[in-house]
Amino acid sequence: MRLELKLNKASTLINFLKRFDSIDNALLLEITDGKLLAKSHTPERSVVKYSSLQLDEVFSEYSDVKDDIKFGIMSLKKFMDSCKFFGETDFEMNIEYDKLGGELVGTMITLKNSSLNIELPCGAMKHFTQITSDVL
Repeated sequence: MRLELKLNKASTLINFLKRFDSIDNALLLEITDGKLLAKSHTPERSVVKYSSLQLDEVFSEYSDVKDDIKFGIMSLKKFMDSCKFFGETDFEMNIEYDKLGGELVGTMITLKNSSLNIELPCGAMKHFTQITSDVL
């Protein structure tokens, strides 16, 4: 299965991800209710940092998202640097995902335009602490 997104504001996405870059190099993201969500424990694990971004603030086109999708980025710096290769031009961000344990989980992120194609594997869910709404 594939979620197809057209990224038109890479700088907005990069600034969103920079909020978490100082906490950890890896980040679990969720697409739910028309939003991109990120939650992460601080290094002391005493506080949870949470932030969300409306999908239409970053993407000009996105296929119908009916179910929640989780995907892990193992290297925020590598992902942000990959987005910078495209400059301020529009490009596609496709997320391939599978059903795993009753959840839709990302397996591969592809960033591409007519002249460049970058594939980044998603991190396995076992590498991330999933923070539930109750804990938040």
